[in-house]
Amino acid sequence: KIGSISMWNIVYADTKGHIGYQYNARIPHREPGIDWRKTVAGDDPKTKWGPMYTMDELPHIENPKSGILVNANSSPWLTPTDNSIKPDWPADVTTYGHTSRYDRLSKILLESSSQTVKSKKISVEDAKKRATDTMAPYGLEVVKALQAVPGLKSAMASDAMNILSKWDGKANQDTVGTAIYTYWLRADRTAPNLAIKLETAKWTDSEGLSAVQSLEKAVVQLTKDHGALNIPWGKVHVSHRGGVE
Repeated sequence: KIGSISMWNIVYADTKGHIGYQYNARIPHREPGIDWRKTVAGDDPKTKWGPMYTMDELPHIENPKSGILVNANSSPWLTPTDNSIKPDWPADVTTYGHTSRYDRLSKILLESSSQTVKSKKISVEDAKKRATDTMAPYGLEVVKALQAVPGLKSAMASDAMNILSKWDGKANQDTVGTAIYTYWLRADRTAPNLAIKLETAKWTDSEGLSAVQSLEKAVVQLTKDHGALNIPWGKVHVSHRGGVE
């Protein structure tokens, strides 16, 4: 029922092989031409909410031609992977974009899509392999781009690049290199966007410089937090429950 939950992406599959997607949200129609990201005047009749969108009006699809549905807090129109949901939704309906989880999962599924769609089935082992994939999205692309940037001046940054050059791009417990990449992503809020950009384009000179500066910050912080750069990911990414690690 519409409005039962405020906003959610619902993907379903049944035992007969049907798949579907519904963007569920309790959202009113609003006057176009108003920037709803800003404060609006409450005494202006144009800012009054209209009727709620119905389920049929909101983004949805059943049995897309691609045979694949992917959503990981990403845009509704990205879900079918075949452009069967229009992308031009008003920003007050949805402003989602790509997420790293969406990009990695869609890549995994699309790599074997022709075989999957044709047979309409995958093995249990194949499903497990996809569900437990540990490849860090954009990681190897970032390493390659950093290697191409001149001016790695500090010894610590050079040491970090040496470690990253041997990294397989995965976030396994015993993997060395994942921590450096993760700290790089967090060193500057522009870093994640620089990583995503590498999917479609190269960095500019200024972006390359910014990426190197983020690496400098990352190695300093990682060393401060953990005492070394060549620390396994399992020593950095740890969950505790009581006395159990």
